[in-house]
Amino acid sequence: MPSPSRRGTAQIRTLALTGAAATGKTTLAEALLAATGAIGAAGNVERGSTVSDYDPLEKRMQSSLNASVLHLDHGEVRIHMIDTPGAPELLGQALPALEAVDTAAVVISATSGIEPMAV
Repeated sequence: MPSPSRRGTAQIRTLALTGAAATGKTTLAEALLAATGAIGAAGNVERGSTVSDYDPLEKRMQSSLNASVLHLDHGEVRIHMIDTPGAPELLGQALPALEAVDTAAVVISATSGIEPMAV
């Protein structure tokens, strides 16, 4: 695998995880990080042990308040992933992330279905 400094743009992807609050964006990000070996084990939102929810207030509220950038490798491709907050009042954190990525994945809760404000 090429070192990060030797990757060409064809080997780099940018992805934003978007969706309404509490749909599982952070949980999905943790699962992807763990599945690719970027972290040893997936963290848990309820335990406050996720990589992307690092702020003490995020841990206490069990909800993302800031967009956070995470990195993982899949084969020869480096993926820069942005975990965005889903609460309507934090839309200002999520929208700029969409301008910076190649792909946006809208995460929808299987139990709640499509909700308003799913960015």
